[in-house]
Amino acid sequence: MKILLTHLYFLEEDKAEQKIMKPYPPMGLLYIAAFAEKNNIKTEIIDNTFSNKTEFKKQLNNLNPDVLGVYLNFKTRRNFIEISKYIRNNENLKNTKIIIGGPDVKYNAEKYILHNADIVVIGKAKKLLLIL
Repeated sequence: MKILLTHLYFLEEDKAEQKIMKPYPPMGLLYIAAFAEKNNIKTEIIDNTFSNKTEFKKQLNNLNPDVLGVYLNFKTRRNFIEISKYIRNNENLKNTKIIIGGPDVKYNAEKYILHNADIVVIGKAKKLLLIL
C-alpha cells in the first residue's frame, strides 16, 4: 500500500507570508510519517510549500498513491476542493482513498465528505494508520 502525506499550502498563493518568509516544516505530517515508519508502514511526504498545484498534480500522477493523507486548515480548504475533484476525475487516481485531518475538519467534516474526502480524522491519526 502506497501512502502519501501532504498539505495543500502553496507559498506562491500567500502574499502576506511572502513578505515575512518564515515558512515552517510540516511537523504534523513528519510526526505521522515517523510513527508509520516505526510500525513498518511505508509513507511518502510531499511538502508543497515551495511548489504549486500543477507540480503537485504531476507528483500525484507519478506516485499514484493508494491513500492520500492531507493536513487541512481554513486557508487550504479551496485547494482541497480543487485537488480532490482532480483526483476523482483522473482515471489513474480515482480510486485513491482521501483521508483528511487538521484544525478545519472538525468543524466542517460534512462539507469535506461532500467534496470527496473518504475519511475525516478528528484528533490524532496514529490509530488510523495501524488500521490501514
